Amino acid sequence: MESTTFSATDEPPHHDTKNQPTEIDAFQVSVVAIGVIGILGNGVTLYVFVKGKKFSKSVGGMLVINQTAVDLFCSFVIIITHGYKMRPVEIYKKGLPELLCFFIHAEVLLYMSLTASIYSLVLITLERYLMVLHPVVHRNSFTKRRALALVVISWILGSLHPIFGNVFTTYVNDQGVCRVHDWGSRKGKGTSNIIFFVDTYILPMLLFILAYVRIWWILVRKKFKVGQASSIENGAASGNEQEDKQPKRKLTKTQINFTKTLILIVMAFIILWMPVEIQAMRFNLVLKIPTALDLRIYKIALFLSFINCVINPVIYAFQLENFKKATMKHVCPFRCTRTRVSAEEPGVSVNVQTLRGSTVYNSADVVLRY
Repeated sequence: MESTTFSATDEPPHHDTKNQPTEIDAFQVSVVAIGVIGILGNGVTLYVFVKGKKFSKSVGGMLVINQTAVDLFCSFVIIITHGYKMRPVEIYKKGLPELLCFFIHAEVLLYMSLTASIYSLVLITLERYLMVLHPVVHRNSFTKRRALALVVISWILGSLHPIFGNVFTTYVNDQGVCRVHDWGSRKGKGTSNIIFFVDTYILPMLLFILAYVRIWWILVRKKFKVGQASSIENGAASGNEQEDKQPKRKLTKTQINFTKTLILIVMAFIILWMPVEIQAMRFNLVLKIPTALDLRIYKIALFLSFINCVINPVIYAFQLENFKKATMKHVCPFRCTRTRVSAEEPGVSVNVQTLRGSTVYNSADVVLRY
């Protein structure tokens, strides 16, 4: 799925976009709207996470912040790509315009960000798995420097297939037409899509299922010791002396709740990406000439996959009460005071004041814990 023009790879046969301007425009506008929502949601989420100093300095927090940053970048690229498709260049010239053909028209930049988002979620899953099942390995292996290196690797890996899948097949021909994913054979096109399908959906999905089933089993059977939030600040299992002497798994309620939230995020990824992956394989391996109904179904499936870039802040808001409070204090800072009253809730330390029957949050005293 390297380009959303057709199964994210090529233009569908017998599909003239000029014949359906209203439908196409409505689809592009809807996708751009998704991008705008993603910028707002992920932007606020990123700001809240970064403002939580202890959260942002933890290993797990770094990975979650990276995931949010990738989704924010993805939202920007969605707007740029599909905004451009509303009024694309008709004749491309050689030189710099070829980059426009490659990165925007062929949607290489879009799928670089989408793939990086998937790999970022893989990193978070591995970190959660080690934290719950192998806390000693987590403490010794998941250092901040290594976590940062893994973040860079996830961005690089996210770029490999979209770039190499198009570098020899996407070009501007002598007539100034941007040829997208011109393999010259159905076999080559199908092979590329199978590799992308396995690499960005099947393997991550299997990893998510195996890891979180095991994690969920541990959480349900409670094979760990529940500690206070202060015992493992930020959920990073930093490795103090007491933890080294304690062989039993030790998790805070916040870590458990956040892990359950990540399970929902993974489920959202599997559900939202499944339709477009299935349609992409049908278009490339089964259908020779897609019908108008096939194209409509594909657009719906594609729209669902883009929702995955904007849904995480919604899940955080519904699942993490303290994330909601930390967000609200930025939405209405004029109501904030400096009166300190401890709020006994996991995930964030909030200093509140009751004023005329309402609760007021201090913008300087909201501390996220992971």
